[in-house]
Amino acid sequence: MSNYTFERLEMPCEIVAKKLMPTIRALVAEVLVRKYGFSIYETAKILGLTPAAISNYLLGKRGADTFPELKENRLAYNLILLLADKIASQRCTSIECGEIICTICRTLIKSSRVV
Repeated sequence: MSNYTFERLEMPCEIVAKKLMPTIRALVAEVLVRKYGFSIYETAKILGLTPAAISNYLLGKRGADTFPELKENRLAYNLILLLADKIASQRCTSIECGEIICTICRTLIKSSRVV
């Protein structure tokens, strides 16, 4: 056995799932509720979450860890606004929404300020 030690290898998507997705969901929920007038219940149903999770997002109790960094990244934040707009207007299939989320994640990983 070697004396070599290393940190656990984490793939970018794992990091995103743990650190960024709660923030992305929180920001999308915030836009859907505050800009488009969706109820907490409608937003929860759309995002596949509980109303309590949406409430916690809106109160900043959950998903707020990377809010400032994400909002400062204009490209990523504009993509979040686009995603919320497409969801609100029902012009986003699961695949299209997933592609936008992947683009948000790639943008944030490239900036390496969040990941």
